Amino acid sequence: MSAPRTPPGGPNKKRSFFISRAGADSAWAQWIAWQLEAADYDVVIQDWDFAPGDNFIHKMQQAAIETEGTITVLSRRYFESAFTEAEWTAEFYRDALGEEGRLFPIRIEDFALPGLLGPRR
Repeated sequence: MSAPRTPPGGPNKKRSFFISRAGADSAWAQWIAWQLEAADYDVVIQDWDFAPGDNFIHKMQQAAIETEGTITVLSRRYFESAFTEAEWTAEFYRDALGEEGRLFPIRIEDFALPGLLGPRR
C-alpha cells in the first residue's frame, strides 16, 4: 500500500483535478491522469489514491473539496454506475453554469449525453 500523495506546494494546496470514472473505464482514467501529470497537473484518481480498506465515501468527499475541478470519463457505463452521479453533481453544484470551468467531460465513446450533461459537450 502506498502512502497518500501530497500535492506539489504542500498539503494545503488544492490538487488540479479529480478524475471520475466507471470501474470498467479505469484504463482510460489512468491514461488521462498520466497525460495530465506529464503536463504538470496534479490529479486525484481512485486507482492511485484510494487504498483497499479506505473509507470510499470519505475519500470521495476529500476529492470533491480538495481539487480545483472534476474530469468525467464519460461512457454508457458511467451512467450505469452507482457512484458517478454523486461525483459529477458535486462539481456541477459548485459551478452550475459552467462559468468557472470546473467540470470537464471527456467522452470516450460516441453516444448522446443524458440529462444535465447533454448541453456540456
